[in-house]
Amino acid sequence: MKHKQTLSSAVACVVLSLLLLTVLYFSSGIHWEAAQPFTRTFRSIVELRKVYDIKYNSYYIAGVTQDSIYLGNLTAPLHAIGMDNESLDTQHIEIKVKNLPKLSLRSTRLSVRDRHFFISDGSNRTIITGHTGTWKMLNTYIVDEYFNDFEPIDSSFFAVRAYGTNRENILGTISARKDNIVQFSDHLLEKQIDGIFCTDGMLHYVPYFDNLVYVYYYRNEYIVFGKALNLVARSNTLDTISFAQIESHKLVSSNTYTMTRPPVLVNRNTCVWDRSLLINSPSLSKNENREAFRTSSVIDVYDLQTRTYSFSFRIADYNGQKLKSFTVSGNTLIALFDHYFIAYTITM
Repeated sequence: MKHKQTLSSAVACVVLSLLLLTVLYFSSGIHWEAAQPFTRTFRSIVELRKVYDIKYNSYYIAGVTQDSIYLGNLTAPLHAIGMDNESLDTQHIEIKVKNLPKLSLRSTRLSVRDRHFFISDGSNRTIITGHTGTWKMLNTYIVDEYFNDFEPIDSSFFAVRAYGTNRENILGTISARKDNIVQFSDHLLEKQIDGIFCTDGMLHYVPYFDNLVYVYYYRNEYIVFGKALNLVARSNTLDTISFAQIESHKLVSSNTYTMTRPPVLVNRNTCVWDRSLLINSPSLSKNENREAFRTSSVIDVYDLQTRTYSFSFRIADYNGQKLKSFTVSGNTLIALFDHYFIAYTITM
C-alpha cells in the first residue's frame, strides 16, 4: 500500500510539473525567431465563423464526435460545453456522477469519443464512463496501474501513457472489457535524456486508420502504432531538431525529474483529422514573413498514410493572444485563445 501511495504521489507530481511547464511556456511567448533550414507551402483554408467568450481560461478541448465538439474544464471536472459543428449552437453540460470516487483536480480530465464520455484520473487509477445522450455515469473502473495521459479508443478500450517502474514514460492500453487488463510496451518511446521530459508528447487515436499516433514535444518526430502496441512507423516533422534540447535535474528525495531551464519546443499542439495529422509548430521556416509569423500560429499538415508533409496554414492571433489549442470536427475547426474559443470553417 505504501508503494502505491508513493507511486501515486510521484505520478501526480509529474502531471502537475508538465502542466506548469506548459502554462509557463505559453505565457512566456517564446518562439523560434531564427529561421530554420526548411520551407513551408502555405494555403488559406480557414474562414472565421463565430467568436465565443467563455469567460474563463480553464477550458480545454475534451474531444469530438461526428457532429459535435466538447470542452472540459480544469477546475470543474463535471462541467462541459458542447457545440454543434454545423449550427454552432452551444450548451452547458453538467455530468451526473453518483458516489463520486476520489479524484484529483490536478490530473482529472474529460474525454469524449463517439457517443461516450470518459472522466479519467491517472493519479487515482480511475476511469468513469457514460453516454453523451444522458451525461450520466454508467461504469467506474479502478485499474491496476497509474497513468499520466489517457486517450479513449472505444467505450471500454483505452490508450494510456504511464510512469513506468523504471520511472520513465511508457505507452500502453487498458481493456475494461477484459477485467481491466493493462498492457505496456517499453520499445515505442525512445529515451534520449531522462525518459520523462525527453519523451513527453501528445497521444491521439486515429479512427480513419484505427491506430494511434504519439507526437513528441521536444523533437521532430512522431510515431504511429497499433492497438496491440506494435510499431507501425517512426516519422519526422519539418523541423530539424532531432534531439530534445532540454536540461533536467533528478530529485533524489522523490526520485523524480524537474526542468532546470525552459525547453526548446518543437511541436506545440496537435490534433488528427481524418487521415491527417495537424501540428502547431513554433518554428519559423526560412521562407516565412516574420511579421505574419509573430501575429499568427502556423499549422503544418501531414498525411498519415504516406507520412509526408502536405502544406501549412495560419490561424491569426486573437486580442493579442496566441492559439492555445485546436481541433477539427467535420468542416469546423475550433481554436482556444485564453477565455475565447473561435469557430472556423475549414476546407481541404
